[in-house]
Amino acid sequence: MAGDQYEFDGRIAGPNNMAAGPINVIKVGYGTQTLNAANTPNTGSTTVTAGTLILTNANLCDSATLTIASGAVLNLPASGIDTVGALVINGVSQPVGLYQASNTGGAITGPGVIQVGDAVITPSYFTWAASFAGLTDSYPTHDPDGDGLINDQEYAFGLDPSSGASVNPIRVPLDKTTGTFSYSRNDPATTSLSYTVDTSLDLNTWTVDAAATQTVTQLDSGVQTVQVTLSRTKPITAPQIFVRVMAR
Repeated sequence: MAGDQYEFDGRIAGPNNMAAGPINVIKVGYGTQTLNAANTPNTGSTTVTAGTLILTNANLCDSATLTIASGAVLNLPASGIDTVGALVINGVSQPVGLYQASNTGGAITGPGVIQVGDAVITPSYFTWAASFAGLTDSYPTHDPDGDGLINDQEYAFGLDPSSGASVNPIRVPLDKTTGTFSYSRNDPATTSLSYTVDTSLDLNTWTVDAAATQTVTQLDSGVQTVQVTLSRTKPITAPQIFVRVMAR
């Protein structure tokens, strides 16, 4: 049987506003409590012991703990990412990552996302990660497919973070005669990343080839294929040369 439903339109505020210190929010009882106002982010911890807590304008404290007890539900009806210092679900502290309806077993519902950790997640990155249905962990510094590349690196170079076989952005290897090679990357107009080409003769000392040219030769669903022409004299006569592309 459904419990009672309550709504609160007032603003819960911590220091520098209504209260002398952080305010801890505790949801008790098996009904549904909706908090409609945009509460300040310097309130304290939030605990859902039973029933459902709906945060229409989620603005949880970045340094506090969010706790969701067994059988309780936190509903986040607004899309977007809200950061907390720690997350406890069913009595278990969760590691750094992103938590939402798809990976919390019903503890979190709605389109909103809870972030544990301080990685910078842009709207572009979040949209990209959400496009891979098989991606089980979209946190930027994690490597859910175990291929040695973190999600952020796969984002930069237009790879598939849900497939361990998608690991190499080099489309065409270096040709020492022409000084050219090709690699893939997500469109910089979307990611706001910049890409530089470095060369080395010994893998110890790297030099930025600022005069290297990068020409987009193909665009496929936002992923560019880029042909690089090194500025070194061609053909390259060094016994060996190493090249890398850095995304920043």
